[in-house]
Amino acid sequence: MILQISQIDRTAEINIEPVTQLCGQNIVWKNQILRIIKKYFSGEKYADYEEKNRGIIRLDGEEIGRKYFRLIKYADRASMIETIKIGKTNLLTQCIRYFLNDFDCQQQMSYIDENLTKIYLMLNKMLERNIVNLQLDYQYSDLWDIVQKSEVYLSDSRHIEEASDFELVNLCIDIIKQLLEINPEKTMILWENIDHLLTTEEYEYVVKACEDITKKYDIYFIFTTSLQQYVYVTESTIEDIHVYNAENFIFPEIEKVQNFVNNHYPYYKEWSKEELYKVIKNNVHKIGMKGYLEEDKNIVVLKLINDTFIEKEVKKEQAHLEESSFLLHGNML
Repeated sequence: MILQISQIDRTAEINIEPVTQLCGQNIVWKNQILRIIKKYFSGEKYADYEEKNRGIIRLDGEEIGRKYFRLIKYADRASMIETIKIGKTNLLTQCIRYFLNDFDCQQQMSYIDENLTKIYLMLNKMLERNIVNLQLDYQYSDLWDIVQKSEVYLSDSRHIEEASDFELVNLCIDIIKQLLEINPEKTMILWENIDHLLTTEEYEYVVKACEDITKKYDIYFIFTTSLQQYVYVTESTIEDIHVYNAENFIFPEIEKVQNFVNNHYPYYKEWSKEELYKVIKNNVHKIGMKGYLEEDKNIVVLKLINDTFIEKEVKKEQAHLEESSFLLHGNML
């Protein structure tokens, strides 16, 4: 699906698939895209000053309504913890309400109600004797407030605030899966700057887990990253990788990338898909960026500094003459 986001004189197109990764160093433009998406699908009323910049969102050329997606968004630890806490509208609260309705707890609730009624009767007798014209009362529905005021802990008794970022992400994923089981409506999950929370290995694990969820439910995940190696590249995800820099780029299928590199490389070399996945992972955030070719002097100074406190490193292989000529002069021998 092609999601077209138009605002004033600029339009961005995102190939929305079950797992979409927005990469690159143009953070300003990525944030602007996300702001439009978040506001549009949140259903919140636009302020007067926002009206002129509200943007229009189309899907495959057709303008779509603001309730087309159920939107869930995360940007940091605080937003994930908010999902896991119990409140009036939190995601975990929706799951607990479903659990309470799913099993018969009427007898237990009636027992609590009966005993609370006795307590209130005793309190009101005391009030009647000591403070005239005052009575206390509660409604049966108020029993839900007891659950809403529950403290949430991890299974090992740690406070939720003690959870690692990786644990929080996985808890959110479990809650999202349960929410989809309860109400499987079309859903969009925005996970901003997730590379600031996870290691590269954790990031790949999370994206793979989300990809598995999309095989069962009508759900779309959008991840934004900008740090080196934070991209999950496989045959099934490569066409959903977008790069935002001075120029924007969307990857084609891996076979096209493979044919292009094999046909244009400075000397004859057959690149495997696995080799290209590794190259893409190491360089994805530089695609479409100007000035990406570092001068040798910059690398020498970097090596001088690094050699003072980490193990000395040398280049693992010498560049071919054809590669050096291409990098220096832009042409091949």
